[in-house]
This record gives sequence, C-alpha cells and structure tokens, in this order.
Amino acid sequence: MQVKLPVQITEDSVGPFQISAPLSRLLQLCPMARRTIHYGEESSYPALAFDFGGLSIVAAQQDRDSLDVSHFAETWFVGGKGGMLPNNLPLSARWLTLRTTYGRGIGQSGTDVTVMFCNLPRMFFTLNADPERIGDIAAHGLSTIPDSTTIREVTIAAPPGLGGWVCRG
Repeated sequence: MQVKLPVQITEDSVGPFQISAPLSRLLQLCPMARRTIHYGEESSYPALAFDFGGLSIVAAQQDRDSLDVSHFAETWFVGGKGGMLPNNLPLSARWLTLRTTYGRGIGQSGTDVTVMFCNLPRMFFTLNADPERIGDIAAHGLSTIPDSTTIREVTIAAPPGLGGWVCRG
C-alpha cells in the first residue's frame, strides 16, 4: 500500500486506517503489516505494525494473548516523521505550539511525561522530556514543560478514558 506523507492523525483514524475497524480490515488495506508485540511499562500486547517512510504505527489489542483480527485495536501508537496532527500540526511540533493550538490539558510525569489535551480526550502525547527535570506536572501543571519540548509518540485510545484521564472544570 502506498501512503502519501504526511499521514493525517486524528482521534478516529491514522491515515487510511479507521481506529474502530477490525484488524482484518487493516490487513486488507495493508497486507504488508507485520504481526508484533507492543511492550508497555508492565505488560505486552499483540499488535500489528505499519511503517511508512519513517512513520511508525502500531495498533495493539489489550487483554489478549494473541491477535484477534476480528476485533479492533484498543490502543494505537504513532511516532517518527511524516505525521500530521489535528489542526495541521506536524508530529514534530514543539510544546509551545501544541499548548497554544490545543489549549487546556492535563498531564502526568513518572517514567515518561505524557499530556492529554481536554479537546482531544483520546490522544495522549508522550513528550521528549526528562520527568525528573519537569517535576510532578499532575500537581504543578503543564507550565513546567519547556516550550522547545517535542513529541516522542502519540497514543490514541479507541475507547475514551484511558487510565482514568479526565479533564475537570
């Protein structure tokens, strides 16, 4: 499958792939996809991986021992070069641009620094930032993130409310 870069990334799709589509549909669209395992902090998940000219896309299924192609992927991971976020921001956008464009958000810093913007509740931005230098952003807010920080990876949750993330107020 030929995919023209940049690949549009939204809460509902990554390029030609609908987030809600069963994996069998994704394999029809891109037979070159490879079966893989996505390793999280505490678990590993069966997944399909797609690579398009420097852009890496992984569609993972959770709570399964093996890939079920009749079911959709609950979590998508997108990183690298060649992605276009909502509002036509490149995947390489800096924190200042993200914050200015997407507005209010919440975050956490532990092993990684991750932010969810309230108007994009299914997209989670893992940043290229040192959590120790950033401090506890859940307690101190997002202002501790340097403006020049970039995105390492975007995670899209098919069902909303990944890990209990909710914007309040």
